[in-house]
Amino acid sequence: MKPSPQDIPFKYFSEKLQPAISTADLYATYKRLYESSAAAVDRFIETNPGQLERHSQEDGGLPISYNLGMTKDFMVICPRKREGLMVKRDDGSDIDFIALNGTVLGGTLMVKNEELWHLVQKDQKRLDAVLREIGIPVDIGASHTGTNL
Repeated sequence: MKPSPQDIPFKYFSEKLQPAISTADLYATYKRLYESSAAAVDRFIETNPGQLERHSQEDGGLPISYNLGMTKDFMVICPRKREGLMVKRDDGSDIDFIALNGTVLGGTLMVKNEELWHLVQKDQKRLDAVLREIGIPVDIGASHTGTNL
């Protein structure tokens, strides 16, 4: 069964792009999506004290982490709480870190070893938990931090 946007357990913001969009309009679209993402991060910080902070901008970086995806038809930004998580065995020992940077927007997951691959394949709940942990929850007031993966 193909997932629908309602099945995605984290906030994302997207806009359809017009054919032959100008550079200025493309940048304006990015800015709107970025500002929506930053507002979602701020709301999460406000409702979940101590779980996330904006990044320092001393070195010229942006204050939030996010993934940006774009095709000729759409642009999407997914604000992130973190890049990934350490996945654990049932006994609590570490298996490996799953990093979901830009790959999450492409609907893909890259793992570093066979044990982790089999775990996320057979246990959809663990994969769902990883996705909830990396992004800002759809229900921003809800905190999912602390899930044992």
